Amino acid sequence: MSEYTSKEIAKLACEALADKKADDIKVIDISEVSSLADYFVIAGGMNRNQVQAMADNVEETLSKKLSLSAKQVEGYTTANWILMDYRDV
Repeated sequence: MSEYTSKEIAKLACEALADKKADDIKVIDISEVSSLADYFVIAGGMNRNQVQAMADNVEETLSKKLSLSAKQVEGYTTANWILMDYRDV
């Protein structure tokens, strides 16, 4: 288990998304209303390549800086949307 808080993970994910020029990055704290996660991080991209680059950068950043890997990734191939599950984020 990581020594980092879910808030720190969400912050790093946002920084990784911003590095790839993600649109309208939002962090939603759902810790009080859900046992599923503490935060949702949502961002938009202009096209498939950008959306995949955003996901790749989140994965690389969290892996290198926090030694975290996604529990699950869905939607990467088509990149209409991508869901990345980092436990509480």
